[in-house]
Amino acid sequence: MVGAGGLGSVGLLLMPAGAIRVFFSGALVASVIAVAVFVVVLSTGTAATMMGDSAEQWTAQELRKLPDGWRLINHVMLRRAYDIDHVLVGPGGAFAVETKWSSHPWRLPGDERLRGAVNQARTNAADLTKWTEFRKATGTVTPLVVVWDTSTHSEVNECEFSGVSVVRGRHVKDWDWTLGPDVLTGEQVDRAWALLDQHVLRREARLNDIEAVPPSIFQLAARVWISFLVMLLTVLLVGYTIRLVDSTIWHAAVFVVFGAAAFVARRFPRIRVYAIASLAATALSGLALWGFVLYRVA
Repeated sequence: MVGAGGLGSVGLLLMPAGAIRVFFSGALVASVIAVAVFVVVLSTGTAATMMGDSAEQWTAQELRKLPDGWRLINHVMLRRAYDIDHVLVGPGGAFAVETKWSSHPWRLPGDERLRGAVNQARTNAADLTKWTEFRKATGTVTPLVVVWDTSTHSEVNECEFSGVSVVRGRHVKDWDWTLGPDVLTGEQVDRAWALLDQHVLRREARLNDIEAVPPSIFQLAARVWISFLVMLLTVLLVGYTIRLVDSTIWHAAVFVVFGAAAFVARRFPRIRVYAIASLAATALSGLALWGFVLYRVA
């Protein structure tokens, strides 16, 4: 993409007016927008967040492979500040599962990076246990940490860290899910799952933008590409509209209208990401036009 931008810049300087120059102009605009999106993703930590969401999706997929009788629900919010990644209830007991992703391989069993995840899992389990109705149905809730990284093979796939079990994501379905004497009956499992389901539905009614299941990696990729297309379309529309008016005041009005429309659209959760992309494209277009005017004046 950066190469396309450089090629476009050279082409604009060397190529005569015509279809070829239009092609190079398009390459330059597209690469500038793509690089801007890339920089925003990296600088804001969005990339790590996206991978964390994907890891939660992978954990949910693995947990669904457990035998019949197990019930899973994701993103259970008992506090405003954070949610419980996964709550699993079945014949072997109730578990508060915390998922963690790292771009660097986890070094089990003594990786100190596990401490934060273990403490979070323990807190989540304690919160569920304090929920009186849920405790009556399940008894004590057990914390568990599931870790994902880029490695494809490791010698240690499960361990204990500070009294909490830690298991690699690819081996979740093979972990021992039996808690011994605290085995739950089918009636207890159904009761606990019904309580969780009702709680999540009530939360979703108040917070419509909370997703019960994290988006897949393909959905995240689609959002990135749609955002890119929205930015490109916004640039083209702004440019075409500006060509229809001659006054500087009207030029400013065009940017105000496009910017205001995108700003208002941010209020709608389903299109918030795309509205922000359109707003960023409008701002970039304004900066480009301002730079062009200063260049012409100079």
